[in-house]
Amino acid sequence: MEKRENFGRYIKEKRKAAGLSQKELATQLFVSESAVSKWERGLSYPDMTLVTSLSEILHVTEHELLTASDDMHQREIEEQSRGYLRILKGYTWITYICYLAVLIPCFIGNLVTEHRLSWFFIVVGGLAMIFSFINVPVMTKTRRAEKCFWCFYGSLIYMLCVCRIVLGGDWLIMSLLGVSFGLLSVFLPIILCSWHFDWAILHHKGLICLAVDTVLAYLMVFFGCLFYMKGVTGVIIAQNLCNTCMGNLCGVPIHQMQSFHENKYHSCTLWSMDVFG
Repeated sequence: MEKRENFGRYIKEKRKAAGLSQKELATQLFVSESAVSKWERGLSYPDMTLVTSLSEILHVTEHELLTASDDMHQREIEEQSRGYLRILKGYTWITYICYLAVLIPCFIGNLVTEHRLSWFFIVVGGLAMIFSFINVPVMTKTRRAEKCFWCFYGSLIYMLCVCRIVLGGDWLIMSLLGVSFGLLSVFLPIILCSWHFDWAILHHKGLICLAVDTVLAYLMVFFGCLFYMKGVTGVIIAQNLCNTCMGNLCGVPIHQMQSFHENKYHSCTLWSMDVFG
């Protein structure tokens, strides 16, 4: 009997705190006003099917309703959670304001000084890299590290491409390959180990990493020979390297691949002039 009375007093207290009359509470629960009156007087309990709805209307948890007492520890946790979300929202807006505070002056300054947009896009790339470290972890709930890495990798590639357009030079391909080789050789094994997809190819993670590193290394040597070795020698080394790589991939012995002799130097030179100007 005492438990029923405690339960009734608790419902009455929470009903008044919610600003509801017995009739309004009964209407929302689709029960009679007399039923609510009996609950509050400790004469009966609500039906179990009404517990969830009654908890929502009275703004309490089901545990609090069933025990007829406030769970102060749970309320403290919920309050801390709401406070954390408020801080998180404020932090996000502050960073966005900082980005605008950098972008707007740079945009105007670039137009005023050069009458066109050039180095402004380099600033955008730098902010994108910062965004990948301080905003992406906050915005994502799963696989944060992987998403941060891909966002940073993409912004770095964008930065290199923009710098090449603005500053010129023949360093872009080697830079892209070098950055990709350095980052993927370190982080690709970690990323693949974090994947739990039921794909047959993921059963060979070590082979995937080795293949990616090998291809990138071959490409670095290939383009390095073409760009930075003088005369026909670089072209010949690059084409021999390409033939060797293709031979290994296709399972053809190297001695059966087409060799480059002195009588073919002229064709190699013409080929390099056509492709690389």
